[in-house]
Amino acid sequence: MANSDVGVLACELSCNQKSLRRVFSMDVFTAKSLEELLAKAAEEKKVNVDELQYFVTEEKKGFLGLGNQVSAEVYSMNDVTAFIEKYLKTFFAGLDIEAEVDVKK
Repeated sequence: MANSDVGVLACELSCNQKSLRRVFSMDVFTAKSLEELLAKAAEEKKVNVDELQYFVTEEKKGFLGLGNQVSAEVYSMNDVTAFIEKYLKTFFAGLDIEAEVDVKK
């Protein structure tokens, strides 16, 4: 799979949130603000904030701004490439085909 193919796949997946959820398990993060949530996700995933894709799943507004909370499902291209690699290895193993899989970004 060429580098551009991985990007195209991620674009196609991110265009349809329901399809993405069926195919790909995303991590859920919760914080007081979206900015804080993305910073926490980026740190945990060891990527820059601008490399993240996310879907806000819940937003709670507190009284006078106190108690605000936002939850989002977050993924990065690293998650997509790891998923593709795992999927392909499982696919070929299920067919009893010995194959070396190397997915690059």
